[in-house]
Amino acid sequence: TLNDQRGGDVDGWRTRGAGGATLEEPLHLVWPGFGTCFFWQAGIMSRLSERYRMSAVPMVGSSGGGLVAVLGACDVGAADAVRLAFRLCREAGVYERPLGLLGVWRGLVQRWLSELLPEDAAERCRNVGIVVTELPSLQPLKMAGWTSRDDLISAALASAHIPLLLDGSFATRCRERLVLDGNLHYGWLQRPQSLVPPGPSLVFDPRHDPDLQRLLRVGGLGACVRSMDDGRAMAFVELGWRYADRQEASGALESGGWLLRGWDGPETSWALHE
Repeated sequence: TLNDQRGGDVDGWRTRGAGGATLEEPLHLVWPGFGTCFFWQAGIMSRLSERYRMSAVPMVGSSGGGLVAVLGACDVGAADAVRLAFRLCREAGVYERPLGLLGVWRGLVQRWLSELLPEDAAERCRNVGIVVTELPSLQPLKMAGWTSRDDLISAALASAHIPLLLDGSFATRCRERLVLDGNLHYGWLQRPQSLVPPGPSLVFDPRHDPDLQRLLRVGGLGACVRSMDDGRAMAFVELGWRYADRQEASGALESGGWLLRGWDGPETSWALHE
């Protein structure tokens, strides 16, 4: 069960009317985190932003997917995000460091978000939920209801806190809770309910794009990480564009027609229908 920090149980996801009657639930866009596949998701978000006001769309994300949701709701372009990310890496001497991003990643991501997000980011992200993993219970926790831009950035960083990698610490604090990377249950334990809310949802999982999977198989994910630069990141973005275009061509992205049948297990993808 996914706990909502505001509601305390799964009902926090539902829309309720007078007398507690459940109303028709809105579609949620779901963005799980998968490392460098952030750029693929950013490409999808870029395409969606051309047709929809993403700040009005309910979204939930974890780890890098949470960053995608925040950037999309704030109408930050994928190309701008990519350019700044690699400029900051070059300025920090990441490519000359023996350990690369290890230990300095959090500071870079924090500066990246601080430069990209507008002052009214908290208001723009009023429909965005970010999932973290709480310690010591290791239970998923959805954070929302942003009180400020700094509150939003803190949650986004917490959701992407891969133990030891970002700043050398195992966990981090957010809203007086000890937490770490929010993709533990979805990505590693194959528990989609930790991220996917009840009701209609559209999940942008990189494992569901055969073109992206073929690219990742060339040299393996490790090779993709080591060779990642502006150009390669934009290649991932373009794959995301094409994936979104295919979804639209299939009718999956028709306005008002986004629905999902449900999860059939870790080896299958979400099935779309209208």
